[in-house]
Amino acid sequence: MSVYDELSPDMQAFARYLKKADDLIASDAIEDVRLGTRRLRDEAGRRIPAVDNVEEGAFEGMRFRTYRPATAPGVPTVIYLHGGAWSHLDIDVYDPIMRQVAADGPVRVIGLEYPLVPEVRFPANMEACVRFVRHVMAREPNTPIVLMGDSAGANLAIGTAILLRDRYKTQLAGLALIYGGFDLENERESDSRYGGGELPMTTEGVRASQAFYLGKDGDPANPLISPIKADLRGLPPTFLSVASHDNLYDENIEMARQLGYAGVAVELKIYPRAIHGFLEAWSVTGSPIAKTALEDLARFSVSRGR
Repeated sequence: MSVYDELSPDMQAFARYLKKADDLIASDAIEDVRLGTRRLRDEAGRRIPAVDNVEEGAFEGMRFRTYRPATAPGVPTVIYLHGGAWSHLDIDVYDPIMRQVAADGPVRVIGLEYPLVPEVRFPANMEACVRFVRHVMAREPNTPIVLMGDSAGANLAIGTAILLRDRYKTQLAGLALIYGGFDLENERESDSRYGGGELPMTTEGVRASQAFYLGKDGDPANPLISPIKADLRGLPPTFLSVASHDNLYDENIEMARQLGYAGVAVELKIYPRAIHGFLEAWSVTGSPIAKTALEDLARFSVSRGR
């Protein structure tokens, strides 16, 4: 049985949807990648959950969007860092995901459109996230903050948490890390098992994305780039959401192990027969496992405000 055949039917449909991007992306140029991945969503007719209050804002030239359900309690606030290989996607692509977390809480969610490569290089992108989190904290000094991110956004989220801890002695209320990229230096068995081309995200594509992120000067051994190598002591309680059929599966399991070794309270949940990026499948295919994952993220977030 192929790894594609191991997926649930709704996840197979989602995999086919993601592979349509190949026909919409004219070249490997980042402008074409951004345009093609945006067209994929624009043409999909995705489910858009209702949220009572949605507000646009800007901070240091970065867009952000606040989702505020009328029934949401005052605490906590979730700050969401989107995925997209550090180089593409945005808060418009992630709108259904952030709306659903907000509605399921109910909880307030703020999505940040952080600077992308190649226009901005590491560490400037992570520093921008740090400044935004501190800005939100300064405006709401008594509000617990949960920092949530998926894929590249999960990488930035844990790096941001480390910088807040080390530089400002600031403690977040929680971290929610969704199928993150935590080790840009080493490959593991799941890279070869799931990255051979049957599924949308290939190991070859991951390598290219990581090389594009690092540029000529980036060091994959830097613990802020590969946080699996970082000192993780003193980080807040962390929820890890992991797809079973993901190139990054093994490094996510290892990240949970390293957080546990460091004395961090860890909740790890593996979602069976699911692929990288599967949160979006709720809005595209009505995937029950994606809806469960979104509900789990909302539950964790609300629990960190108690």
